[in-house]
Amino acid sequence: MATGLATHEFVSVREYLRSSYSPDRDYVDGLLLERSVGELERSILQATFVFLFRLNRKEWGVEVFPELRVQVASTRFRVPDVTVTKAGETLSPVLAIPPLLVIEILSPSTANRDLHRKRELYEQYGVEEYWIVDPVKETILALSLVDGRYQPIPVDDARFASRAIPGLAIDVAELFAQA
Repeated sequence: MATGLATHEFVSVREYLRSSYSPDRDYVDGLLLERSVGELERSILQATFVFLFRLNRKEWGVEVFPELRVQVASTRFRVPDVTVTKAGETLSPVLAIPPLLVIEILSPSTANRDLHRKRELYEQYGVEEYWIVDPVKETILALSLVDGRYQPIPVDDARFASRAIPGLAIDVAELFAQA
């Protein structure tokens, strides 16, 4: 499925929240947007990230959720591949508070314009970190919210440390070797 393809039928927020889709869809201003899902590399990386955060959740003070609906504006909902929140936050079926981190895993059908739109939405919403993972190039673009704008997190020898989650450091080569 191609990311960003919209249905042509208007759907209300209420209808979107009361419905389930397989796979789940992003919702932007009344339109349902298809998401890229079902590809082996994406699935393996998603599972790896969920496992990593789940395994270290107490040490890092976080909770992790695959494909959780996140309300980024009154009529905009995104479904990141992985969402990480602070431990102990009051949660609802749809996350309505900015998470610490969202991770998007690219697929061949991911369009750059979709990433740019998501980046702007997450930045405006106050998501502290946004990671864009490319399984083909085996790279991660890690962005951190600084003074209301996303800035790249510096990478030293293919390793970067999260600014939002103390103690979290990713060795990019090791991550892709395990995935």
